[in-house]
Amino acid sequence: MSCIYIENNTYFYNKLPQYLLSNLSENTRYVLTFCNNWIKGQNSFEIKTSGSTGKPKKLQLSRQQILASAQTTNTFFQLNSKDHFLVCMNTRMIAGVMMLVRALEAKASITVIEPTGNPLESYKSYNSKGNVGDCNFTAMVPLQIENILSSKSKDSLRVLNKMKAVLVGGGPINDALLTQIQNLECPVYHTYGMTETVSHIALKRLNGDQKTNYYQTLPNVHIKQNEAGCLMINAPMTNNKWITTNDKVQMLGDTKFTWLGRVDFVINSGGIKIQAEALEKKIEKYFRDQKQEKRFFIAGMPDEKLGEKVCLFIEGDEVDIEFLKSNLKRLLSKYEVPKEIFISRKFYLTESGKVDRKRIIRDFSH
Repeated sequence: MSCIYIENNTYFYNKLPQYLLSNLSENTRYVLTFCNNWIKGQNSFEIKTSGSTGKPKKLQLSRQQILASAQTTNTFFQLNSKDHFLVCMNTRMIAGVMMLVRALEAKASITVIEPTGNPLESYKSYNSKGNVGDCNFTAMVPLQIENILSSKSKDSLRVLNKMKAVLVGGGPINDALLTQIQNLECPVYHTYGMTETVSHIALKRLNGDQKTNYYQTLPNVHIKQNEAGCLMINAPMTNNKWITTNDKVQMLGDTKFTWLGRVDFVINSGGIKIQAEALEKKIEKYFRDQKQEKRFFIAGMPDEKLGEKVCLFIEGDEVDIEFLKSNLKRLLSKYEVPKEIFISRKFYLTESGKVDRKRIIRDFSH
């Protein structure tokens, strides 16, 4: 699938011959079949979770749940038939699925392209030939928007700045990317959600006059904490049932919260509990001060003496490990200093574009 352009949902229901589906690529056929099934009123859809922090699983989501999520987002951003969605995320995962449904429910135009590191390169190429007009609403993973901004392409910036909104989800946003986002004129939002909540249930504005440092829940979403400090959610998207997440948060009232990290990313090293995401922030600052752009993460690995040891995984080819260790010892507490540093030439990614931590760790566990 290189690119699909759809003017409105009547294209599927009334004009797409069944025989044509058999001559299309697998991904193109999947997108068109999903849209056709949605328009025909299918009541249940099977969606696979990302598997970035646990074993991937398939969830059955009802049409009612999906519709509640789509309508809430469309209302919030005032999306309608005059809008044009750019879908550049995996349409077999919840983020891509919801972009399709939002567009279909808004009766908006849709341009669907293969999820790539820099989706605007494919979009610009197609748009110049197809003359489909500018898109004005999209969703991306952090790596995609980081690659777009790092390319410093004036054409890409023009496309982004015409957006009514850009949603960024699927992972944390580092400080360097957050700084780059400040230069964009379009509103950019960091999303909070998961497959179980049928995409996002809260948004954090990242730039402009309305920028915040917290997530604000969408209408009709209720939140609270359990005893472990993890976020609990009740909303139409969850069938109005409470679900418990693995995300530790700080509540700022009934509708606002800040994200602290995943409870399953806490490393218990010799009785000292270390939140991996907080430690990553400190190491990120070191790399930024050294003017080094590196993708990395912190994780705990089994240790006979400590129970778990702090380990640093870095993507790249050449890293002076001893030099890095000596510098980190000056920056971090003795409990935070990585006991081991592993270098991976290229990080594995999940189908949804997240760093596949489990697979990377497994490579160094033998």
